[in-house]
Amino acid sequence: MFPEMYRVNIVFLLFALGVAAFIGTPAEAAPPRIVHVIPVSGEVDPGMAAFINRVHREISDSEYDLVIFEIDTFGGRVDSAFQIVDTLIKFPREKSIAFVEEKAISAGALIALSCGTLAMAPGATIGDTAPIAMTQEGPQLMGEKFQSPIRAKFRALAERNGFPVAMAEAMVTPEK
Repeated sequence: MFPEMYRVNIVFLLFALGVAAFIGTPAEAAPPRIVHVIPVSGEVDPGMAAFINRVHREISDSEYDLVIFEIDTFGGRVDSAFQIVDTLIKFPREKSIAFVEEKAISAGALIALSCGTLAMAPGATIGDTAPIAMTQEGPQLMGEKFQSPIRAKFRALAERNGFPVAMAEAMVTPEK
């Protein structure tokens, strides 16, 4: 259904098979499993938000066992990340997995925390979502007015999915 989305690597394949075995029944009684692997890579922007929304529309009416979001991004636009999160939380928590292959930085961390399960490859990185603005002096940390709504979103997602709230908030505000 999504030929451009199926990219197989051995680590991820083993991970998906392990998850399927964990939620499955004995092999002789197990029906075929339907697992969608959706890449979330590159810059988080309106195009990515539209892509994730289209994926949701296309698979939400079908039967499936899991949707695995393979994340590898330095992040991008906060508004696009919020749109993606709003789409991802429409998937049943027990059927959504974020798999951080290499990095889920900034907006990518927010997207990863929106899934019901979060898994990371060895050596993968997540975090550093403090909002910044590019100025003539270089990148500058934005103040509490910008940190507060982002921190609230992180807190809500952590509470929803059973992740440590303090860790999620610390990704946004270095003082935490």
